[in-house]
Amino acid sequence: MNNVETSTLPAASEAATTGSRETPLARSRRRIPTTPLKETEITGRMRLLIEYMVHGSPHRSISEKVNKKPGEPFTPEEAARLLHRQHRWARRLLQQPAMQRLLARETEAFRTGAKARAWRKVDELAHTPGDGSAAWAKVNHQAANTIIGEPKQAGPTINVQTNVGVSVKAGLVLRLPANAPQIPLEQETNDDANR
Repeated sequence: MNNVETSTLPAASEAATTGSRETPLARSRRRIPTTPLKETEITGRMRLLIEYMVHGSPHRSISEKVNKKPGEPFTPEEAARLLHRQHRWARRLLQQPAMQRLLARETEAFRTGAKARAWRKVDELAHTPGDGSAAWAKVNHQAANTIIGEPKQAGPTINVQTNVGVSVKAGLVLRLPANAPQIPLEQETNDDANR
């Protein structure tokens, strides 16, 4: 009887303070899903993990905790640390098909937004007169071609042929004794020079 009372003592004392009969270890194990998640089971904290991985945090105070700039994406481990979770929680979550689909949707939405921002920048460049120099005219022309969808035109192609009668081969010939016989490379070079 005494043995049973001591084994249930931590759970009973915790139930009095938190209203739960689980031990802290059991609760931490419960946080890491082992069965496949459904889309409806994704919590706000799990969505925040994905948001940190795709967008980072716009707040400087949060980003500085993991030595990042605001808006710079976090690794799964950094995001888990900010969410006060274990690294393995993030790793196991990211193995779930539902979380992979959510990550893919967020990444695609980010790319679509980035494309729209890039097109706005190209449009702004196409309509900015700049200082009137030739460089600005070229930038405007390239931006307009990008918007229209015309391929970039390459500059003129210049074919240069050099007809040199001397065959140059890489290498270095060192003659240590002065009376050493010439090697074939030296003989070829001397023959070309005598012509």
